[in-house]
Amino acid sequence: MSTTEGTSRPNAQHQLLLNSQKINISPMMDDEVGLDQKAKSENIKNIFENRGYISAFVILGLFYFFDVFIGMFMLYREYDQDGPFRYAQRENDYVLTDRPYDIIELILLGILVIEIIIKAIFTTKSQSKVGVGKREVALDTILTLLAVALYIIEIFCTTPIIIGFIRFRCMLKFPFIYQLLISNCTKKNNVVPIKLPKENFKSYKEKVVYILQSFNENLENPRELNWCLHVIKNDFLQISNSLIANPPNGITSRRFSKTQKFLTYDQGLESNVINTWISNLLTTNGGTSKIHDNVSSNDLLVDPRQTGNPLSDYSQKDILEFEDHINSNHFNAFDLHKVSKNNSLYFMLQYTCQKYDYTNNIRFDPIKYQTFSLKLQAAYRPNNPYHTAIHAADVVQNVYYYLIGIGGNAHEICKFTVLEIASLLISAAAHDIDHPGNNNVFEQKTRSKLATLYNDQAILENHHAASFFFLIEGDDSCNIFENLSKAEMTTVRKYIVDNILYTDMTKHFIFTGEIKGLPNKEDFNPSDAKYKPDIMKALVHAADVGNPARPFEICKIWAFKIISEFFAQGDKERELGLEISMLCDRWTVNVGQSQTGFIDFVIVPYFDALAKILPQMDYATIQLRQNKEQWVKTVDEYEKQKKANGNESL
Repeated sequence: MSTTEGTSRPNAQHQLLLNSQKINISPMMDDEVGLDQKAKSENIKNIFENRGYISAFVILGLFYFFDVFIGMFMLYREYDQDGPFRYAQRENDYVLTDRPYDIIELILLGILVIEIIIKAIFTTKSQSKVGVGKREVALDTILTLLAVALYIIEIFCTTPIIIGFIRFRCMLKFPFIYQLLISNCTKKNNVVPIKLPKENFKSYKEKVVYILQSFNENLENPRELNWCLHVIKNDFLQISNSLIANPPNGITSRRFSKTQKFLTYDQGLESNVINTWISNLLTTNGGTSKIHDNVSSNDLLVDPRQTGNPLSDYSQKDILEFEDHINSNHFNAFDLHKVSKNNSLYFMLQYTCQKYDYTNNIRFDPIKYQTFSLKLQAAYRPNNPYHTAIHAADVVQNVYYYLIGIGGNAHEICKFTVLEIASLLISAAAHDIDHPGNNNVFEQKTRSKLATLYNDQAILENHHAASFFFLIEGDDSCNIFENLSKAEMTTVRKYIVDNILYTDMTKHFIFTGEIKGLPNKEDFNPSDAKYKPDIMKALVHAADVGNPARPFEICKIWAFKIISEFFAQGDKERELGLEISMLCDRWTVNVGQSQTGFIDFVIVPYFDALAKILPQMDYATIQLRQNKEQWVKTVDEYEKQKKANGNESL
């Protein structure tokens, strides 16, 4: 099938992908859909909250009272003057125009009835702002209709005593008038105090949402408070209102108006603070260091919003330690995530961007790259045990370390261009975007929409690659590739798609054989354009599965994370009556044994093959074998744990 270049209309499959995967970047509330159609009714609702309206109807109610009350005295005066016989005769010949106060009452009742009908149609929950709730509105409606009924009865009645009692209908508007006057003159606070539950809250956010939700219900869900709850629940506060408070190099400051619908974290530093840290890390004696292996800065990093004051939550030691860790195999993404206020992936993307000077070397717009970095980070699901933005940050650092001279030295050996390096690092950052927390086998067994969409072939890897490009193409504010030529864009797209697709573990053993065979080819040269794409795929895949090559204490954290995610999938499969996938049954898996086997049969052969191409990668093979020995020592302990409680602690 041929494809059409340029701006051709997308085919049906592309449209399906667009509809099912395009990341919604608009922070609209659900009830804002069709807001234009609701505008007129909203305006009418607001009338009932207007103090002018309230004052007018208080005066109208009082005028009604005096009119009916005076009419009652006028009738008694007629009765005294005319006597019973003549009064009865006059009542039989009664004409409305004989008594002006009756005409006024009829007009007032008409106005009140019309007001009740309109209020019944457009009654808004926000009436609680003026102290009038649904009960008061219902009572006022009943009493007004009763006044109309009594008025009609009086027309057919000639007995003065009965007419006198009927005339006490003038009092029927008093309850509503009283309620309006009290609520508006005294401004009484009707908010019910909140009683917190006895159980502990998991986070400050959860407690804040509980309190606001309780007040929201007491106040009958005012729109403004609903919006605040929406913002907090969806973590829109994570993204800064201003991307750059103090723009460097003359870059114009820009307001950040759109946010990711599903944001990852409920805390975050302003991106300019992180960028200042990174700039300082990459600055020596006032000059920006570009493509070099390791730099240091003795400057104390400060928040530019605080003149001369160091960040209270961070020490100079924390930041400078990370300068060393980013350039070593001892990198701990969890620590960086904490230090950067849950922005580890954003930090790594900005660090590598400044390190290789994307702005000058490959014409990336720095503002769009910041927006892109935030939105890519936000597209990862935070509740997964393993596949989160922290894992993505770890993979980015792994690739970066494979590139630099004190790591794998791939940059020098393969003669990678900056565009190729950017493709590698961005692939690493995007390789698990929107990961659901279960594997391809689960998607296939449950016949998920993604499995149907991708015909059971590399389901999640296809989803990650497609989601990444929908993020780029769906929002001009983060299209970092806009300045690339058509040829460059074609190359970059192929690199990123291939790099992500080759993280599929079903390709692992075949790919290991291919990597192992590369050095045996007569024309093999790692810097040759013919072999570069294979090495790039190999580096991203190595980084993805490479956390067992970290020092054992860090390796162990990642192992528990992935095993926890496997067990969660196994629990779901058990509930659904499905066959439990390999390594996913908490009642049969020995954690120490599984990690020993994974390192021995899967990871070590792969890194051995890679080290034949990049000799400095042997640090990883050494560490892997050391970690394997550490896991072997834990096998008996985890066997007891498995039998005792089915690994419930994981």
